Amino acid sequence: MDIELEVQGLAVKVLDGAYTADNAITGEGIEFATSIVDDLDAYKTTAADQLVSLYNEVWLDDKIGELSATQIASLLINPKVVIYDVEGAACIYFNDSDMFAGHYVEISIDQFQVNGIGIVG
Repeated sequence: MDIELEVQGLAVKVLDGAYTADNAITGEGIEFATSIVDDLDAYKTTAADQLVSLYNEVWLDDKIGELSATQIASLLINPKVVIYDVEGAACIYFNDSDMFAGHYVEISIDQFQVNGIGIVG
């Protein structure tokens, strides 16, 4: 059974597994969720650094214009956090403010580190 947790006003979904026991989130799960939410700005910066050339070279929208990494980071909004059933694994989904045609920017976390950044529909 998946469980929703609110951390600093942000809903975090915790999938049944490493961070749940007896239909509740474990202390480690709460710590992991809190650490992700605490570091959202750093995750946005990391994603923006990796996406700036992709946006400017492939997805450039004439209405928006060319963007810097700082501008891209500021346009990543409304994060959704999903903590997976394996220890240290999660995804953060940001609304793209239409930079990437309304797709989400996904940051994959594995073994407590960023594992990948992508554009998902």
